[in-house]
Amino acid sequence: MEVHHHSHKPKNWKEYITEFIMLFAAVSLGFIAENIREHNTELKNTNKSLITLYKDIKTDSVNLSVAIKARETINKADSIIMKYHNNRQLSNKINELYLFDFLIARRAFPKLNQMALDELNTNGKLNFIEDEILKEKIQEYFQFSKQMEARRIRENDFLDKHHDPIRIKYFDIYSLNLVNKINIDSVIIKDDKIVYNINSLNFNLLNANEFKETEYLNTANYIVSLENADDHYYIKPFQKEIESILIKLREYFTENNIKYN
Repeated sequence: MEVHHHSHKPKNWKEYITEFIMLFAAVSLGFIAENIREHNTELKNTNKSLITLYKDIKTDSVNLSVAIKARETINKADSIIMKYHNNRQLSNKINELYLFDFLIARRAFPKLNQMALDELNTNGKLNFIEDEILKEKIQEYFQFSKQMEARRIRENDFLDKHHDPIRIKYFDIYSLNLVNKINIDSVIIKDDKIVYNINSLNFNLLNANEFKETEYLNTANYIVSLENADDHYYIKPFQKEIESILIKLREYFTENNIKYN
């Protein structure tokens, strides 16, 4: 019985090279395809974050406008209260003083929406935005928003440490009569007077015999001075920054066929 032995012809070096090239090409293409898929996914997520950022900034813009109007009312009211003080009339204007103090306590410093902005700046998503001008504007907006937050904290800190102890001592701030009747829109400045559309408003100072107008007005005026500085150097410039970045975001969405409304 004959036994047949199968002979295996050895591969030449060209076949080994060909197989290596094919294997290398397959692995490389797979790697490239995976990178493209991941890039597209990250780009899609980045665009979603940009849409959220756009909506947040639009909301911030509205809040900023409301805050600026409220802070301008405080500034005007401060001038009127100081006029009463200088003319020795403030003791007869306790309702107006209460309203002024209420405006200070509820003064509006716009608190910004930070979630989408932080996400873009801390998760590396900015790297997937090819528009360098937009990236730069987002980074500038991020830094500006941090400055705004620092100023907000500074105002609150002064109010808590220096003004609140005085107002708590002399103003019936927990009175239901005050809380239920007054809101920011209740108080307007008209004809150089503090005007309020509230009926039966009749407030009295607590510990009135101890109340020192100058002491109270010093802290109130300092808060107003802080506000004026912040309005001039931060809030109003930030409002322009908002308008600029909204325009750039809309341009980016249009150029990349991204629906954002």
